Formats: sequence, C-alpha cells, structure tokens
Amino acid sequence: MRALLITGPGRTELAEVPEPVPAAGEVLLAVEATGLCGTDLHLVHDGGPESAGPLIPGHEVVGTLLELGSGVDDLRPGQRVCVDPLLACGSCRLCRAGRRNLCTRRSAVGITRPGGMAERLAVPAAACWPTTLPPERAVLAEPLACALHGVDRAGVRTGPALVLGAGAMGRLVAAALTARDGAGDPDRADAPDGTVRDVTDRPGITVADISAERVAQARDGGATACLVAELPELPVRRWDLVVDAAGSAHTVALGLARVSRGGTYLQIGVLPRGATVPFTPFDIYDNEIVVTGSRSVLCTVDRAVALLERDERVGRGLVTHRHRLEDAATAFEQLAAHVGVKHVIGAAQREERSCA
Repeated sequence: MRALLITGPGRTELAEVPEPVPAAGEVLLAVEATGLCGTDLHLVHDGGPESAGPLIPGHEVVGTLLELGSGVDDLRPGQRVCVDPLLACGSCRLCRAGRRNLCTRRSAVGITRPGGMAERLAVPAAACWPTTLPPERAVLAEPLACALHGVDRAGVRTGPALVLGAGAMGRLVAAALTARDGAGDPDRADAPDGTVRDVTDRPGITVADISAERVAQARDGGATACLVAELPELPVRRWDLVVDAAGSAHTVALGLARVSRGGTYLQIGVLPRGATVPFTPFDIYDNEIVVTGSRSVLCTVDRAVALLERDERVGRGLVTHRHRLEDAATAFEQLAAHVGVKHVIGAAQREERSCA
C-alpha cells in the first residue's frame, strides 16, 4: 500500500510499504481522512522519533473498518470510526491516577507508531469510536478532544474567557468552553429545553488573533473574535480564563498579563521545547493566578464525537484545504506557511477492498 514516510529531518517520501495486519484486539481501517496539525510539522522538522526509523505520521484519523482481529466483538466491518491516538500502559502510577496522557510508557498513533497518512492502518479496537459523521467532520474529533481536555484542566465554569489564536485549536477551544463538557456532563451548557447553544450564546468568550483573515473566519464560524491589537479597546480588560492556543512566546506573555485576579491561565498551544517567556512571579502570587497546561487527549474522544454529532456548528468552516495522499508534501508546506486553517489528507484507495 502507499504511505507517506518521514525519513529524516525535513524529509518526507511517498512509498510502498507492507500491508498492516491486525493483531489480536486490533482492527484494520481503510483511512478516509487524516488531519494535519502543528505536531505533524514538529515531527517532520525533527525527523520523527529518535532511532525509530521512517515514521508514517497522522494522529487525527477517521476510517472505515475492513477487518477485525481476534477477540474484537464490539465493532463490525463497514463502521466508520474516529481513532483515539493515545495508547497508555494502564498500569503505571500516572495511569492509575487517571492521567494516561502523561504515561511515560505511552505510545501514540502517528507519533511513535504508524499513523493515518497511509491507505490503511491497524489500531487497537479500544481506540476506535464509531460515528455517523461524514469524514470531513469526523476528522475534527481528535483536536476537539484535545480542546475538551484543556477545558477540563482549566476547571473554570463561569466568567469571561479569552482565547489567543483563531486557528483550528483556538476555535475548537472556544466551542469546548461553550459546551462546558456538554457531551455527557450534567452541567452541560445546553438550554433547559434541550436546544444546543451556539458559540455566541455564551457571553464573554473572545477569540483573538493577529491575522485579520483568521479573525474573519472565526466570526464566520460563529465566534466572537477580534484582532489582538483591538484587545485594549474592549470593555473587558482582564479575563477569568485566558487560553493560549497560538503557541508563541508573545501570546504567552500577553495571556499571562491578561488574567484577572484569582483567574486561570491555560497553555494548550505548543511552543518549541527551548522557548522561554519573561513573566513576573509576584503577580501570580499576589493575584492567586492558577497556571496550568494541557497536552493531548484524555478519554475525551467519545465526548468530542458526541458534540460534533449533536451540533453541526461546532467546527464549522475549519477545514479549508483538502489534499490527496500524493500531495501531502504540499499540505505540509501550506500548513507551515499558515495558509488556511485545517488541512485534511484523504488517502484515496487505489484498489477496492471488501468490507464483508
């Protein structure tokens, strides 16, 4: 089958690779769509995991089940599923404490093991969540799951919120803040009559970006958005929750300076490992500001799928570019150049396979 390989720092190659075979407890997927994000860019830039050889990237994956490995009896061929890329050991101290995403023995689809930038993919059945969503929406489940975990980490239930960065993650964080664990949480932000509230129905969520184009796209998607330069003109000067979804030293410093007294700062955007940011520790002490981080997903993919199925406005307009597998190199170049918002690769099958 065809797959995109990261063969070294800054190098990718479309190649023929052996067909994956599902082991016991695994399933084989025909990949329908794979989303790109900043993590994929870091992997290409760094050349993939050290000493791991060529890597097939892609951790935002949706596909149709082709084959079931032995012992899999709760799924059926032909189902469309979203993949939870996080695979933890389940037995270490952090796993037992419910923090599987921090497991030191964890692996991840498309990061330490083959991912979705291929025609087919074998993954554990336990990582698959069935959905009726079309592939272009289903592919948003993993990044939305990251956003939901971030909102969980912040723990802020009310008050105004500022999200820095109007890219895919920033807009999904805004949607997650609006939902407030709406997929299965008793404190969901739906109206009493059961109707789902739009992003703009919850007052006080503002998305800010330096790009006028992204601000306009966020507004088209239903978010309250403004340019970063316009923040001083808003009636709110500080926010109970500030989220950096942009991942730059500038937005981190700006975000920390915009947290209200007794507020919370959440870092969900990814900065380079060695990046540093000046801040004043006394302000954190004196204002009792909570500073926390959020990485990856944590048992939130099912909630993300439910939220996407329940409200078609969540993620609306995020997918701006669609690519064939053979054009993946172009997709990476455009993502690195901040062209568009969400790029999705669809691995068109060259040969028909039975789902029977």
